[in-house]
Amino acid sequence: MNAESNKNLCQLLEERAGFAPDKAFLFSEADERVWSYAEFVKDVNRTANMLSSHGIGKGDVVSLLLPNSAEYVIAYFAFWKIGALAGPVNSLLKPEEVEWIVTNSEAKLMLVSSDLVASIPS
Repeated sequence: MNAESNKNLCQLLEERAGFAPDKAFLFSEADERVWSYAEFVKDVNRTANMLSSHGIGKGDVVSLLLPNSAEYVIAYFAFWKIGALAGPVNSLLKPEEVEWIVTNSEAKLMLVSSDLVASIPS
């Protein structure tokens, strides 16, 4: 077993970002945004820090109501970085279905796109 096999995905990403910080890592077809490795790591760290500041840590569930987007990928990497678990919620569900899933998921927090806020019952 080599040292590479002991690294998690976030460690491998950060290592790669150190070697090629300006190389393109992620492209968003929806709005044609491009993240370099360094930019992606920065956004992952910012999101991980935000989650931590809200008391999210290892083993905590965070509901994720986002469209398929770069932000979805960033959120997943942030969860992995702090050991949190994603509770993905299908954005096509009715508000009462979203409520049931979130209520029964033991989620401590929900990340939601501003476009999908109407999907969340009050």
